[in-house]
Amino acid sequence: MKRLLSCLLLAALAVVTVASVGFAQSGADAKARGRYDFYGKSTQRSMRSAREYSRDYRQHVQAAPQKKVDNVVAKDAADAVGTCLSNAQADVAKLRKEVGDDKDAVASLDLVSKKLAEAAEHHKEMAAECCKPTVDGEASMACCAKMDEALSAALAEHEKLMKKLGTSSSEADKK
Repeated sequence: MKRLLSCLLLAALAVVTVASVGFAQSGADAKARGRYDFYGKSTQRSMRSAREYSRDYRQHVQAAPQKKVDNVVAKDAADAVGTCLSNAQADVAKLRKEVGDDKDAVASLDLVSKKLAEAAEHHKEMAAECCKPTVDGEASMACCAKMDEALSAALAEHEKLMKKLGTSSSEADKK
């Protein structure tokens, strides 16, 4: 009986110990260990996806006979790019809250935001072209090229920021 009671007491002590460790507050180094990880990677994923949709759309236009583009494909591509850009902008806003008063991080996020806004302006032009009854493939591809240029600059600055914050999200880091 004493042995059973001792075992139950040890088991209860073990449960309390595990529970207290599990519910412990995160340490002061939580940011360094990846607090920025989710929104940082989400921002990058959205920007890359926007570029990939844009690239795929341009490839579609180039492969189309006489660069005649199906309206449905053009509108779907423009919608997908717009969704990705909106998601990236929302994630940058969330990341901005997480970096707080870090002046270097805020400056980097300002540049990323500026480039995303530039990409969004080119997206508006693309969407306007893609929603016409007859899509001008050349004009919409030109908008995509300008948008991709802005996104490349935003991605480069974002990657620098993530490295500074200690959570690089490049493909090489996944190996």
